[in-house]
Amino acid sequence: MVTTVTFWLICSTLIVGMIAVIWDVRYRKIPNWLTFGAMVSGISLNLVFNWQSWMVPFLGVLAGFLMLLLPYTLGGIGAGDVKLLMGFGAFLGAKAVFWVTLYAAIAGGIFSLGYLVYKYGWETTKQKLQKMFLKLPGIKKDPTLSSNPTGEKVYIPYGVAIYAGLIWLLIAH
Repeated sequence: MVTTVTFWLICSTLIVGMIAVIWDVRYRKIPNWLTFGAMVSGISLNLVFNWQSWMVPFLGVLAGFLMLLLPYTLGGIGAGDVKLLMGFGAFLGAKAVFWVTLYAAIAGGIFSLGYLVYKYGWETTKQKLQKMFLKLPGIKKDPTLSSNPTGEKVYIPYGVAIYAGLIWLLIAH
């Protein structure tokens, strides 16, 4: 049974996520006013309405930071994505952030694959994936695969994947 407080925390998270998706798709950036506002709002709402579990929003923010720290430091995602997940953690807590991150990783992989197929076609995408997997240690190299002459990287707005992870969490749990 969803309590009134939980309902409003979920609604707030959905609204923040939708705004983040719009900004991320349009500007390839998630604004600080949104992410820091989400963290402050999530912590405040949890402290006011659920003060007995005062650690929940703080652990959620910490979990959001830690879950995406490695992908951020490796250059795979932007700081706005990390702060968005931290904002979700402030509203929903660490356990929810774990599941959102897992589902977002799956959604992000699907979105990336779809984008590659859309942009390059199936055959080129297949070659790119083969090249990527051939870079892993212990895998025999295939000299017939052509290299990528442009060296172009593919960027997707990961805020969309994070939001998809949130929706998946809400449906699955």
